[in-house]
Amino acid sequence: MAAARCVGDGWVVVGGVGVGGPDRAGSERVAAVWPGFAAQNPGRANGRRQSDRYPCLQSMSMPACRTVGICSASFEHAPRRTEPAMNPAQSSPRAIPPSVNALSPEFLEAEYARFRADPNALAPDLKAFFLGFDLGLTTSTGGSGGAVSSAGAARSDSSRAAADLIAQYRAQGHLAATIDPFGRARPRPASLALASHGITEADLARVVSVEMAGVSRSLPLRDVVAAMEAAYCGPLGVEFAHAATDAERQWFVQRMEAPANPPAAALRVAALNLMLEAETFEEFLAKRYQSAKRFSLEGGESLVALLHQLIESFGAAGAKELVMAMAHRGRLNVLKTILKKELERFFSEFEDAKFDDHTNDGDVKYHRGYSGDYLLASGGTVHLSLMNNPSHLESVNPIAMGRCRSRQDMLDAGDRSKRVPVLIHGDAAVAGQGVVAECLNMAGLEGYTVGGTVHVVINNLVGFTTDPSDARSTTYCTDVAKMIAAPVLHVNGMDPDAVLRAARLAAEYRDAFRKDVFIDLVCYRKYGHNEQDEPSYTQPVETRLVNQAKATPPARRYAAALIAQGVTTQDAVDAFVAREIASLD
Repeated sequence: MAAARCVGDGWVVVGGVGVGGPDRAGSERVAAVWPGFAAQNPGRANGRRQSDRYPCLQSMSMPACRTVGICSASFEHAPRRTEPAMNPAQSSPRAIPPSVNALSPEFLEAEYARFRADPNALAPDLKAFFLGFDLGLTTSTGGSGGAVSSAGAARSDSSRAAADLIAQYRAQGHLAATIDPFGRARPRPASLALASHGITEADLARVVSVEMAGVSRSLPLRDVVAAMEAAYCGPLGVEFAHAATDAERQWFVQRMEAPANPPAAALRVAALNLMLEAETFEEFLAKRYQSAKRFSLEGGESLVALLHQLIESFGAAGAKELVMAMAHRGRLNVLKTILKKELERFFSEFEDAKFDDHTNDGDVKYHRGYSGDYLLASGGTVHLSLMNNPSHLESVNPIAMGRCRSRQDMLDAGDRSKRVPVLIHGDAAVAGQGVVAECLNMAGLEGYTVGGTVHVVINNLVGFTTDPSDARSTTYCTDVAKMIAAPVLHVNGMDPDAVLRAARLAAEYRDAFRKDVFIDLVCYRKYGHNEQDEPSYTQPVETRLVNQAKATPPARRYAAALIAQGVTTQDAVDAFVAREIASLD
Protein backbone atom coordinates (compact mmCIF):
# COMPACT_ATOMS: atom_id res chain seq x y z
CA MET A 1 0.00 0.00 0.00
CA ALA A 2 1.35 3.44 -0.88
CA ALA A 3 0.44 6.94 0.15
CA ALA A 4 1.03 10.40 -1.31
CA ARG A 5 2.13 13.10 1.05
CA CYS A 6 2.49 16.85 0.61
CA VAL A 7 6.13 17.93 0.68
CA GLY A 8 6.90 21.60 0.31
CA ASP A 9 4.97 22.82 -2.72
CA GLY A 10 4.31 19.39 -4.21
CA TRP A 11 3.47 15.75 -3.66
CA VAL A 12 5.54 12.63 -3.27
CA VAL A 13 4.33 9.01 -3.35
CA VAL A 14 6.04 6.82 -0.78
CA GLY A 15 6.12 3.12 0.00
CA GLY A 16 4.00 0.30 -1.41
CA VAL A 17 3.90 -0.52 -5.08
CA GLY A 18 5.06 2.75 -6.64
CA VAL A 19 8.13 3.21 -8.76
CA GLY A 20 10.35 2.35 -5.85
CA GLY A 21 8.74 -1.11 -5.72
CA PRO A 22 7.65 -3.11 -2.66
CA ASP A 23 9.35 -1.94 0.52
CA ARG A 24 10.75 -5.21 1.84
CA ALA A 25 13.02 -3.40 4.31
CA GLY A 26 10.11 -1.67 5.96
CA SER A 27 11.37 1.82 5.04
CA GLU A 28 9.63 4.32 2.81
CA ARG A 29 10.81 4.60 -0.77
CA VAL A 30 10.19 7.44 -3.13
CA ALA A 31 7.86 6.16 -5.83
CA ALA A 32 7.18 9.19 -7.99
CA VAL A 33 7.82 12.90 -7.69
CA TRP A 34 5.47 15.84 -8.21
CA PRO A 35 6.19 19.62 -8.53
CA GLY A 36 8.26 20.99 -5.71
CA PHE A 37 10.02 17.77 -4.81
CA ALA A 38 12.53 17.85 -7.65
CA ALA A 39 13.56 21.35 -6.63
CA GLN A 40 14.20 20.25 -3.06
CA ASN A 41 15.97 17.01 -4.08
CA PRO A 42 17.93 17.65 -7.27
CA GLY A 43 19.15 14.05 -7.55
CA ARG A 44 21.54 15.22 -10.20
CA ALA A 45 23.04 12.78 -12.72
CA ASN A 46 25.69 13.93 -15.20
CA GLY A 47 25.13 17.50 -14.08
CA ARG A 48 21.41 17.58 -14.99
CA ARG A 49 18.36 17.21 -12.79
CA GLN A 50 16.09 14.31 -13.65
CA SER A 51 13.17 16.74 -13.59
CA ASP A 52 14.79 18.76 -16.35
CA ARG A 53 15.20 15.77 -18.61
CA TYR A 54 11.91 14.02 -17.77
CA PRO A 55 9.04 16.50 -17.57
CA CYS A 56 6.72 14.00 -15.92
CA LEU A 57 8.66 14.64 -12.68
CA GLN A 58 7.30 18.18 -12.76
CA SER A 59 4.01 17.85 -14.57
CA MET A 60 2.36 14.70 -13.22
CA SER A 61 -0.82 15.37 -11.31
CA MET A 62 -2.46 13.41 -8.52
CA PRO A 63 -5.41 12.38 -10.75
CA ALA A 64 -2.95 11.12 -13.36
CA CYS A 65 -1.17 8.95 -10.81
CA ARG A 66 -4.45 7.64 -9.46
CA THR A 67 -5.72 6.83 -12.96
CA VAL A 68 -2.67 5.00 -14.21
CA GLY A 69 -2.16 3.18 -10.95
CA ILE A 70 1.38 4.28 -10.07
CA CYS A 71 0.32 3.69 -6.52
CA SER A 72 -2.52 1.31 -5.82
CA ALA A 73 -3.56 3.05 -2.65
CA SER A 74 -5.46 5.84 -1.07
CA PHE A 75 -3.75 9.24 -1.09
CA GLU A 76 -3.16 11.10 2.10
CA HIS A 77 -2.50 14.84 2.10
CA ALA A 78 -0.24 15.35 5.06
CA PRO A 79 -0.22 18.85 6.58
CA ARG A 80 2.78 20.97 5.82
CA ARG A 81 5.30 21.46 8.58
CA THR A 82 4.94 24.74 10.43
CA GLU A 83 7.53 24.16 13.14
CA PRO A 84 11.11 25.28 12.39
CA ALA A 85 13.32 22.56 10.97
CA MET A 86 16.13 21.36 13.20
CA ASN A 87 18.47 20.73 10.28
CA PRO A 88 18.29 20.19 6.50
CA ALA A 89 18.26 16.44 6.86
CA GLN A 90 15.15 16.62 9.04
CA SER A 91 13.34 19.33 7.08
CA SER A 92 13.30 17.72 3.64
CA PRO A 93 12.65 14.18 2.45
CA ARG A 94 15.50 12.07 1.18
CA ALA A 95 15.18 9.57 -1.68
CA ILE A 96 16.39 6.16 -0.58
CA PRO A 97 18.06 4.22 -3.39
CA PRO A 98 17.09 2.48 -5.50
CA SER A 99 14.69 5.13 -6.82
CA VAL A 100 14.08 7.02 -10.02
CA ASN A 101 15.96 10.02 -8.64
CA ALA A 102 19.16 7.95 -8.47
CA LEU A 103 19.00 6.48 -11.97
CA SER A 104 21.02 7.94 -14.82
CA PRO A 105 19.27 9.50 -17.82
CA GLU A 106 21.02 7.06 -20.15
CA PHE A 107 19.60 4.09 -18.26
CA LEU A 108 16.13 5.60 -18.19
CA GLU A 109 16.22 6.30 -21.92
CA ALA A 110 17.28 2.73 -22.67
CA GLU A 111 14.58 1.30 -20.42
CA TYR A 112 11.97 3.63 -21.92
CA ALA A 113 12.83 2.30 -25.37
CA ARG A 114 12.26 -1.22 -24.07
CA PHE A 115 8.99 -0.08 -22.51
CA ARG A 116 7.75 1.32 -25.83
CA ALA A 117 8.53 -2.02 -27.48
CA ASP A 118 7.07 -4.27 -24.77
CA PRO A 119 5.83 -2.83 -21.45
CA ASN A 120 5.68 -6.27 -19.84
CA ALA A 121 9.41 -6.81 -20.41
CA LEU A 122 10.23 -4.36 -17.61
CA ALA A 123 10.19 -4.81 -13.88
CA PRO A 124 6.88 -3.73 -12.32
CA ASP A 125 8.37 -0.58 -10.70
CA LEU A 126 9.84 0.78 -13.93
CA LYS A 127 6.76 -0.19 -15.90
CA ALA A 128 4.61 1.81 -13.48
CA PHE A 129 6.99 4.77 -13.70
CA PHE A 130 6.88 4.92 -17.50
CA LEU A 131 3.11 4.63 -17.50
CA GLY A 132 3.12 7.75 -15.36
CA PHE A 133 5.73 9.34 -17.61
CA ASP A 134 3.49 8.92 -20.66
CA LEU A 135 0.64 10.61 -18.80
CA GLY A 136 2.89 13.40 -17.55
CA LEU A 137 4.00 14.64 -20.97
CA THR A 138 3.10 18.27 -21.71
CA THR A 139 3.81 20.64 -24.57
CA SER A 140 6.80 22.19 -22.81
CA THR A 141 9.00 21.24 -19.90
CA GLY A 142 9.83 24.66 -18.50
CA GLY A 143 13.40 23.41 -18.02
CA SER A 144 16.47 22.88 -20.10
CA GLY A 145 15.25 19.67 -21.66
CA GLY A 146 13.52 21.42 -24.57
CA ALA A 147 9.99 21.07 -25.86
CA VAL A 148 8.16 17.81 -26.09
CA SER A 149 6.87 17.02 -29.56
CA SER A 150 3.26 17.91 -30.25
CA ALA A 151 2.65 14.32 -31.34
CA GLY A 152 3.86 13.02 -27.98
CA ALA A 153 1.76 15.56 -26.12
CA ALA A 154 -1.32 14.61 -28.14
CA ARG A 155 -0.75 10.95 -27.38
CA SER A 156 -0.38 11.75 -23.71
CA ASP A 157 -3.60 13.76 -23.68
CA SER A 158 -5.44 10.96 -25.48
CA SER A 159 -4.04 8.35 -23.09
CA ARG A 160 -5.18 10.40 -20.12
CA ALA A 161 -8.64 10.83 -21.61
CA ALA A 162 -8.79 7.09 -22.37
CA ALA A 163 -7.85 6.23 -18.79
CA ASP A 164 -10.60 8.51 -17.47
CA LEU A 165 -13.11 6.97 -19.88
CA ILE A 166 -12.15 3.45 -18.80
CA ALA A 167 -12.65 4.43 -15.16
CA GLN A 168 -16.16 5.67 -15.99
CA TYR A 169 -17.04 2.46 -17.84
CA ARG A 170 -15.96 0.45 -14.82
CA ALA A 171 -18.05 2.56 -12.47
CA GLN A 172 -21.14 3.31 -14.57
CA GLY A 173 -21.11 0.99 -17.57
CA HIS A 174 -23.82 -1.15 -15.96
CA LEU A 175 -26.25 1.74 -16.41
CA ALA A 176 -25.94 1.33 -20.18
CA ALA A 177 -25.93 -2.47 -20.21
CA THR A 178 -28.47 -4.14 -22.51
CA ILE A 179 -30.29 -5.99 -19.75
CA ASP A 180 -33.88 -5.16 -20.68
CA PRO A 181 -35.67 -8.39 -21.72
CA PHE A 182 -37.75 -6.49 -24.29
CA GLY A 183 -34.74 -4.81 -25.90
CA ARG A 184 -35.69 -1.30 -24.83
CA ALA A 185 -32.85 1.21 -24.87
CA ARG A 186 -31.71 2.64 -21.55
CA PRO A 187 -30.55 6.24 -21.00
CA ARG A 188 -26.75 6.36 -21.15
CA PRO A 189 -24.86 8.20 -18.41
CA ALA A 190 -23.31 11.45 -19.61
CA SER A 191 -19.95 10.27 -18.24
CA LEU A 192 -19.79 7.61 -20.98
CA ALA A 193 -20.09 10.20 -23.76
CA LEU A 194 -16.78 10.75 -25.57
CA ALA A 195 -17.32 14.50 -25.58
CA SER A 196 -17.38 14.59 -21.77
CA HIS A 197 -13.73 13.49 -21.87
CA GLY A 198 -12.74 15.86 -24.67
CA ILE A 199 -12.53 13.05 -27.20
CA THR A 200 -13.50 13.77 -30.80
CA GLU A 201 -14.04 11.47 -33.76
CA ALA A 202 -10.59 12.41 -35.03
CA ASP A 203 -9.05 11.23 -31.75
CA LEU A 204 -10.40 7.70 -32.14
CA ALA A 205 -7.61 6.79 -34.55
CA ARG A 206 -4.88 7.80 -32.08
CA VAL A 207 -2.85 5.06 -30.44
CA VAL A 208 -3.07 5.31 -26.64
CA SER A 209 -1.36 3.54 -23.76
CA VAL A 210 -3.88 2.10 -21.31
CA GLU A 211 -4.25 -0.71 -18.83
CA MET A 212 -7.09 -3.18 -19.40
CA ALA A 213 -7.66 -6.45 -17.60
CA GLY A 214 -4.53 -5.73 -15.60
CA VAL A 215 -2.31 -5.60 -18.70
CA SER A 216 -0.69 -2.49 -20.23
CA ARG A 217 -1.52 -2.14 -23.91
CA SER A 218 -1.06 0.31 -26.76
CA LEU A 219 -3.93 0.36 -29.25
CA PRO A 220 -6.19 2.79 -31.10
CA LEU A 221 -8.64 4.69 -28.92
CA ARG A 222 -11.46 3.35 -31.09
CA ASP A 223 -10.55 -0.19 -30.03
CA VAL A 224 -10.46 0.86 -26.37
CA VAL A 225 -14.01 2.19 -26.60
CA ALA A 226 -15.21 -0.97 -28.37
CA ALA A 227 -13.59 -3.16 -25.72
CA MET A 228 -15.18 -1.21 -22.88
CA GLU A 229 -18.60 -1.36 -24.54
CA ALA A 230 -18.30 -5.13 -24.91
CA ALA A 231 -17.04 -5.58 -21.34
CA TYR A 232 -19.50 -3.42 -19.43
CA CYS A 233 -22.46 -2.49 -21.65
CA GLY A 234 -23.54 -5.87 -23.00
CA PRO A 235 -26.15 -8.29 -21.61
CA LEU A 236 -24.18 -8.49 -18.34
CA GLY A 237 -23.65 -5.28 -16.40
CA VAL A 238 -21.72 -5.45 -13.14
CA GLU A 239 -21.75 -3.03 -10.22
CA PHE A 240 -18.45 -3.43 -8.39
CA ALA A 241 -16.98 0.07 -8.00
CA HIS A 242 -18.48 0.22 -4.48
CA ALA A 243 -16.75 -3.02 -3.41
CA ALA A 244 -14.93 -2.74 -0.11
CA THR A 245 -11.40 -3.57 -1.23
CA ASP A 246 -9.17 -2.88 -4.20
CA ALA A 247 -8.57 -6.62 -4.51
CA GLU A 248 -12.28 -7.19 -5.19
CA ARG A 249 -12.43 -4.38 -7.73
CA GLN A 250 -9.36 -5.63 -9.56
CA TRP A 251 -10.80 -9.15 -9.52
CA PHE A 252 -13.81 -7.96 -11.50
CA VAL A 253 -11.73 -5.75 -13.80
CA GLN A 254 -9.57 -8.66 -14.85
CA ARG A 255 -12.53 -10.93 -15.52
CA MET A 256 -14.83 -8.43 -17.18
CA GLU A 257 -12.19 -6.95 -19.48
CA ALA A 258 -10.69 -10.27 -20.56
CA PRO A 259 -12.15 -11.68 -23.80
CA ALA A 260 -15.46 -13.40 -23.00
CA ASN A 261 -15.64 -16.73 -24.75
CA PRO A 262 -18.98 -18.59 -25.00
CA PRO A 263 -19.56 -21.35 -22.45
CA ALA A 264 -18.52 -24.86 -23.41
CA ALA A 265 -20.86 -26.56 -25.87
CA ALA A 266 -21.80 -29.29 -23.39
CA LEU A 267 -22.75 -26.70 -20.77
CA ARG A 268 -24.85 -24.74 -23.26
CA VAL A 269 -26.72 -27.87 -24.34
CA ALA A 270 -27.33 -28.82 -20.70
CA ALA A 271 -28.68 -25.32 -20.01
CA LEU A 272 -30.91 -25.49 -23.08
CA ASN A 273 -32.33 -28.87 -22.05
CA LEU A 274 -33.14 -27.57 -18.56
CA MET A 275 -34.91 -24.55 -20.03
CA LEU A 276 -36.86 -26.76 -22.45
CA GLU A 277 -37.78 -29.02 -19.53
CA ALA A 278 -38.99 -26.00 -17.56
CA GLU A 279 -41.02 -24.69 -20.50
CA THR A 280 -42.59 -28.09 -21.24
CA PHE A 281 -43.50 -28.59 -17.59
CA GLU A 282 -45.27 -25.22 -17.39
CA GLU A 283 -47.17 -25.85 -20.62
CA PHE A 284 -48.26 -29.28 -19.37
CA LEU A 285 -49.56 -27.90 -16.07
CA ALA A 286 -51.37 -25.08 -17.89
CA LYS A 287 -53.29 -27.65 -19.95
CA ARG A 288 -53.86 -30.28 -17.26
CA TYR A 289 -54.75 -27.93 -14.36
CA GLN A 290 -56.16 -24.86 -16.03
CA SER A 291 -57.80 -23.37 -12.96
CA ALA A 292 -54.95 -24.03 -10.53
CA LYS A 293 -52.51 -21.44 -9.23
CA ARG A 294 -48.91 -22.40 -9.84
CA PHE A 295 -47.02 -19.07 -10.01
CA SER A 296 -45.41 -19.91 -13.29
CA LEU A 297 -41.74 -19.35 -14.07
CA GLU A 298 -42.57 -18.59 -17.73
CA GLY A 299 -40.55 -15.64 -18.94
CA GLY A 300 -37.80 -16.45 -16.45
CA GLU A 301 -36.84 -19.98 -17.52
CA SER A 302 -33.17 -19.02 -17.55
CA LEU A 303 -33.32 -19.29 -13.74
CA VAL A 304 -32.88 -23.05 -14.00
CA ALA A 305 -29.81 -22.61 -16.21
CA LEU A 306 -28.43 -20.15 -13.64
CA LEU A 307 -28.96 -22.59 -10.76
CA HIS A 308 -27.38 -25.40 -12.78
CA GLN A 309 -24.25 -23.32 -13.31
CA LEU A 310 -24.09 -22.32 -9.64
CA ILE A 311 -24.30 -25.96 -8.56
CA GLU A 312 -21.69 -27.07 -11.07
CA SER A 313 -19.31 -24.24 -10.09
CA PHE A 314 -19.61 -24.81 -6.36
CA GLY A 315 -19.40 -28.57 -6.84
CA ALA A 316 -16.18 -28.19 -8.81
CA ALA A 317 -14.79 -26.06 -5.97
CA GLY A 318 -15.53 -28.78 -3.41
CA ALA A 319 -18.91 -27.75 -1.98
CA LYS A 320 -21.02 -30.56 -0.52
CA GLU A 321 -24.37 -28.83 -0.05
CA LEU A 322 -26.42 -25.85 -1.16
CA VAL A 323 -29.12 -24.64 1.23
CA MET A 324 -31.75 -22.86 -0.85
CA ALA A 325 -34.74 -20.66 -0.09
CA MET A 326 -37.21 -18.94 -2.37
CA ALA A 327 -40.72 -17.52 -2.57
CA HIS A 328 -43.52 -19.08 -4.64
CA ARG A 329 -42.62 -17.62 -8.08
CA GLY A 330 -41.07 -20.52 -10.03
CA ARG A 331 -40.84 -22.84 -7.02
CA LEU A 332 -42.68 -25.74 -8.66
CA ASN A 333 -40.38 -25.56 -11.65
CA VAL A 334 -37.24 -25.50 -9.51
CA LEU A 335 -38.55 -28.50 -7.58
CA LYS A 336 -39.06 -30.38 -10.85
CA THR A 337 -36.03 -29.40 -12.94
CA ILE A 338 -33.34 -28.87 -10.28
CA LEU A 339 -34.34 -30.93 -7.24
CA LYS A 340 -35.99 -33.68 -9.35
CA LYS A 341 -39.05 -34.04 -7.17
CA GLU A 342 -41.18 -37.01 -8.25
CA LEU A 343 -44.00 -36.25 -10.66
CA GLU A 344 -46.39 -38.41 -8.62
CA ARG A 345 -46.01 -36.07 -5.69
CA PHE A 346 -46.68 -33.03 -7.87
CA PHE A 347 -49.86 -34.50 -9.30
CA SER A 348 -51.12 -35.67 -5.91
CA GLU A 349 -50.71 -32.13 -4.61
CA PHE A 350 -52.57 -30.63 -7.56
CA GLU A 351 -55.37 -33.14 -7.10
CA ASP A 352 -55.35 -33.15 -3.27
CA ALA A 353 -54.86 -36.90 -3.43
CA LYS A 354 -53.05 -39.32 -1.11
CA PHE A 355 -50.76 -42.20 -1.94
CA ASP A 356 -48.43 -44.42 0.05
CA ASP A 357 -46.88 -42.39 2.86
CA HIS A 358 -47.53 -39.04 1.22
CA THR A 359 -50.41 -37.02 2.66
CA ASN A 360 -51.56 -33.44 2.28
CA ASP A 361 -50.03 -31.50 5.16
CA GLY A 362 -52.42 -28.57 4.81
CA ASP A 363 -50.08 -26.19 2.98
CA VAL A 364 -50.25 -25.33 -0.70
CA LYS A 365 -47.93 -27.01 -3.16
CA TYR A 366 -45.90 -23.88 -4.00
CA HIS A 367 -44.83 -23.42 -0.35
CA ARG A 368 -43.27 -26.83 0.11
CA GLY A 369 -39.62 -27.78 0.21
CA TYR A 370 -37.63 -30.77 -0.86
CA SER A 371 -34.10 -32.17 -0.74
CA GLY A 372 -32.02 -34.49 -2.84
CA ASP A 373 -28.66 -35.01 -4.51
CA TYR A 374 -27.76 -33.22 -7.74
CA LEU A 375 -25.60 -35.17 -10.18
CA LEU A 376 -22.68 -33.11 -11.47
CA ALA A 377 -21.22 -33.37 -14.95
CA SER A 378 -18.04 -34.72 -13.31
CA GLY A 379 -19.97 -37.62 -11.80
CA GLY A 380 -19.98 -36.25 -8.26
CA THR A 381 -22.98 -34.98 -6.34
CA VAL A 382 -24.01 -31.91 -4.38
CA HIS A 383 -26.83 -32.15 -1.85
CA LEU A 384 -29.61 -29.61 -2.33
CA SER A 385 -32.07 -28.52 0.35
CA LEU A 386 -34.95 -26.19 -0.57
CA MET A 387 -36.58 -24.86 2.58
CA ASN A 388 -40.35 -24.77 3.11
CA ASN A 389 -41.65 -21.21 2.89
CA PRO A 390 -45.04 -19.74 3.85
CA SER A 391 -46.59 -16.73 2.12
CA HIS A 392 -44.17 -14.28 3.67
CA LEU A 393 -41.70 -14.19 0.80
CA GLU A 394 -38.37 -13.22 2.43
CA SER A 395 -39.08 -14.53 5.93
CA VAL A 396 -37.39 -17.80 5.06
CA ASN A 397 -34.00 -16.13 4.56
CA PRO A 398 -32.72 -16.31 8.15
CA ILE A 399 -34.01 -19.88 8.39
CA ALA A 400 -31.92 -20.98 5.41
CA MET A 401 -28.86 -19.07 6.61
CA GLY A 402 -29.22 -20.47 10.11
CA ARG A 403 -29.50 -24.01 8.78
CA CYS A 404 -26.42 -23.50 6.65
CA ARG A 405 -24.41 -22.02 9.53
CA SER A 406 -25.34 -24.83 11.90
CA ARG A 407 -24.32 -27.48 9.39
CA GLN A 408 -21.05 -25.68 8.71
CA ASP A 409 -20.25 -25.65 12.41
CA MET A 410 -21.38 -29.19 13.20
CA LEU A 411 -20.22 -31.04 10.08
CA ASP A 412 -17.30 -29.00 8.74
CA ALA A 413 -15.71 -27.53 11.88
CA GLY A 414 -16.58 -24.04 10.73
CA ASP A 415 -15.31 -24.43 7.16
CA ARG A 416 -17.50 -22.03 5.16
CA SER A 417 -16.60 -23.44 1.74
CA LYS A 418 -18.44 -26.76 1.94
CA ARG A 419 -22.02 -25.51 2.41
CA VAL A 420 -23.39 -22.46 0.64
CA PRO A 421 -26.72 -20.62 1.11
CA VAL A 422 -28.54 -19.56 -2.06
CA LEU A 423 -31.48 -17.18 -1.56
CA ILE A 424 -33.88 -16.57 -4.46
CA HIS A 425 -35.73 -13.28 -4.09
CA GLY A 426 -38.46 -11.41 -5.92
CA ASP A 427 -37.67 -7.93 -7.22
CA ALA A 428 -40.33 -6.18 -5.13
CA ALA A 429 -39.72 -8.18 -1.95
CA VAL A 430 -35.93 -7.84 -1.92
CA ALA A 431 -36.31 -4.05 -1.94
CA GLY A 432 -39.38 -3.84 0.27
CA GLN A 433 -39.00 -6.31 3.14
CA GLY A 434 -36.85 -5.39 6.11
CA VAL A 435 -35.74 -8.94 6.85
CA VAL A 436 -33.46 -8.72 3.81
CA ALA A 437 -31.52 -5.82 5.32
CA GLU A 438 -31.47 -7.53 8.71
CA CYS A 439 -29.84 -10.63 7.23
CA LEU A 440 -27.34 -8.54 5.31
CA ASN A 441 -26.45 -6.67 8.46
CA MET A 442 -25.44 -9.96 10.10
CA ALA A 443 -23.54 -11.27 7.06
CA GLY A 444 -20.13 -10.26 8.38
CA LEU A 445 -20.64 -10.90 12.09
CA GLU A 446 -18.56 -13.69 13.56
CA GLY A 447 -21.51 -15.30 15.30
CA TYR A 448 -23.72 -15.34 12.20
CA THR A 449 -21.59 -15.32 9.05
CA VAL A 450 -22.02 -18.16 6.56
CA GLY A 451 -19.02 -17.19 4.46
CA GLY A 452 -21.07 -15.40 1.84
CA THR A 453 -24.59 -15.89 0.48
CA VAL A 454 -25.48 -15.98 -3.20
CA HIS A 455 -28.60 -13.88 -3.77
CA VAL A 456 -30.57 -14.45 -6.98
CA VAL A 457 -33.36 -11.99 -7.80
CA ILE A 458 -36.08 -13.06 -10.23
CA ASN A 459 -36.67 -9.55 -11.51
CA ASN A 460 -39.81 -9.62 -13.68
CA LEU A 461 -40.12 -5.83 -13.51
CA VAL A 462 -43.33 -5.81 -11.49
CA GLY A 463 -44.30 -6.51 -7.89
CA PHE A 464 -47.79 -7.98 -7.64
CA THR A 465 -49.47 -5.14 -9.61
CA THR A 466 -46.97 -2.35 -8.89
CA ASP A 467 -44.47 -0.85 -11.30
CA PRO A 468 -40.89 -0.30 -10.02
CA SER A 469 -41.29 3.47 -10.26
CA ASP A 470 -44.10 3.27 -7.69
CA ALA A 471 -42.45 0.65 -5.49
CA ARG A 472 -38.96 1.90 -4.62
CA SER A 473 -36.78 5.01 -4.55
CA THR A 474 -33.64 3.37 -5.92
CA THR A 475 -32.34 2.69 -9.41
CA TYR A 476 -32.19 -1.06 -8.93
CA CYS A 477 -34.18 -3.42 -6.75
CA THR A 478 -30.80 -4.77 -5.57
CA ASP A 479 -29.45 -1.47 -4.22
CA VAL A 480 -29.89 -2.82 -0.69
CA ALA A 481 -26.77 -4.89 -1.45
CA LYS A 482 -24.68 -1.74 -1.20
CA MET A 483 -25.19 -1.59 2.56
CA ILE A 484 -22.53 -4.30 2.82
CA ALA A 485 -20.69 -3.35 -0.40
CA ALA A 486 -21.80 -6.56 -2.11
CA PRO A 487 -21.26 -6.59 -5.89
CA VAL A 488 -24.30 -6.98 -8.15
CA LEU A 489 -24.40 -8.72 -11.53
CA HIS A 490 -27.33 -7.46 -13.63
CA VAL A 491 -28.02 -9.88 -16.46
CA ASN A 492 -30.53 -10.11 -19.29
CA GLY A 493 -32.59 -13.26 -18.72
CA MET A 494 -33.15 -13.57 -22.48
CA ASP A 495 -29.43 -14.28 -22.97
CA PRO A 496 -28.69 -17.64 -21.29
CA ASP A 497 -24.99 -17.47 -22.19
CA ALA A 498 -24.71 -14.23 -20.20
CA VAL A 499 -26.75 -15.82 -17.40
CA LEU A 500 -24.31 -18.75 -17.23
CA ARG A 501 -21.40 -16.33 -17.06
CA ALA A 502 -23.03 -14.33 -14.28
CA ALA A 503 -23.62 -17.49 -12.25
CA ARG A 504 -20.04 -18.65 -12.71
CA LEU A 505 -18.65 -15.24 -11.68
CA ALA A 506 -20.89 -15.14 -8.62
CA ALA A 507 -19.76 -18.59 -7.48
CA GLU A 508 -16.09 -17.79 -8.06
CA TYR A 509 -16.39 -14.46 -6.24
CA ARG A 510 -18.00 -16.10 -3.22
CA ASP A 511 -15.27 -18.73 -3.14
CA ALA A 512 -12.53 -16.12 -3.48
CA PHE A 513 -13.73 -13.58 -0.90
CA ARG A 514 -16.31 -15.39 1.30
CA LYS A 515 -18.75 -12.50 0.87
CA ASP A 516 -22.31 -12.00 -0.34
CA VAL A 517 -22.95 -11.45 -4.04
CA PHE A 518 -26.16 -10.62 -5.93
CA ILE A 519 -27.41 -11.70 -9.36
CA ASP A 520 -30.21 -9.56 -10.77
CA LEU A 521 -31.92 -11.81 -13.34
CA VAL A 522 -33.95 -9.37 -15.45
CA CYS A 523 -36.81 -11.19 -17.15
CA TYR A 524 -40.59 -10.94 -17.47
CA ARG A 525 -43.76 -12.52 -16.10
CA LYS A 526 -45.98 -14.19 -18.69
CA TYR A 527 -49.17 -13.92 -16.64
CA GLY A 528 -50.38 -11.70 -13.82
CA HIS A 529 -49.43 -12.29 -10.21
CA ASN A 530 -50.90 -15.74 -10.71
CA GLU A 531 -52.44 -17.48 -13.69
CA GLN A 532 -55.96 -16.25 -12.85
CA ASP A 533 -55.07 -12.54 -12.88
CA GLU A 534 -55.42 -10.32 -15.94
CA PRO A 535 -52.33 -8.05 -15.98
CA SER A 536 -53.48 -5.76 -18.79
CA TYR A 537 -55.68 -3.83 -16.33
CA THR A 538 -52.78 -2.71 -14.16
CA GLN A 539 -49.78 -3.05 -16.53
CA PRO A 540 -51.16 -2.43 -20.03
CA VAL A 541 -47.86 -1.29 -21.57
CA GLU A 542 -45.80 -4.15 -20.17
CA THR A 543 -48.51 -6.64 -21.06
CA ARG A 544 -48.29 -5.63 -24.70
CA LEU A 545 -44.51 -6.19 -24.58
CA VAL A 546 -44.99 -9.57 -22.91
CA ASN A 547 -47.52 -10.65 -25.51
CA GLN A 548 -44.98 -9.88 -28.21
CA ALA A 549 -42.14 -11.65 -26.40
CA LYS A 550 -44.03 -14.81 -25.48
CA ALA A 551 -44.47 -15.67 -29.15
CA THR A 552 -40.87 -16.90 -28.93
CA PRO A 553 -40.26 -18.13 -25.35
CA PRO A 554 -36.72 -17.86 -23.93
CA ALA A 555 -35.98 -21.57 -24.34
CA ARG A 556 -37.05 -21.59 -27.99
CA ARG A 557 -35.06 -18.43 -28.65
CA TYR A 558 -31.95 -20.02 -27.13
CA ALA A 559 -32.53 -23.21 -29.11
CA ALA A 560 -32.65 -21.22 -32.35
CA ALA A 561 -29.38 -19.48 -31.48
CA LEU A 562 -27.57 -22.74 -30.69
CA ILE A 563 -28.91 -24.39 -33.85
CA ALA A 564 -27.67 -21.45 -35.92
CA GLN A 565 -24.22 -21.78 -34.33
CA GLY A 566 -24.08 -25.52 -34.94
CA VAL A 567 -24.06 -26.40 -31.23
CA THR A 568 -27.20 -28.55 -31.54
CA THR A 569 -29.80 -29.50 -34.13
CA GLN A 570 -33.53 -29.06 -34.52
CA ASP A 571 -33.96 -32.84 -34.44
CA ALA A 572 -32.19 -33.03 -31.08
CA VAL A 573 -34.39 -30.27 -29.65
CA ASP A 574 -37.59 -31.89 -30.92
CA ALA A 575 -36.54 -35.29 -29.58
CA PHE A 576 -35.82 -33.89 -26.13
CA VAL A 577 -39.18 -32.11 -25.93
CA ALA A 578 -40.98 -35.26 -27.10
CA ARG A 579 -39.35 -37.29 -24.31
CA GLU A 580 -40.37 -34.70 -21.74
CA ILE A 581 -43.99 -34.70 -22.89
CA ALA A 582 -44.05 -38.50 -22.82
CA SER A 583 -42.70 -38.57 -19.25
CA LEU A 584 -45.35 -36.10 -18.09
CA ASP A 585 -48.19 -37.96 -19.76
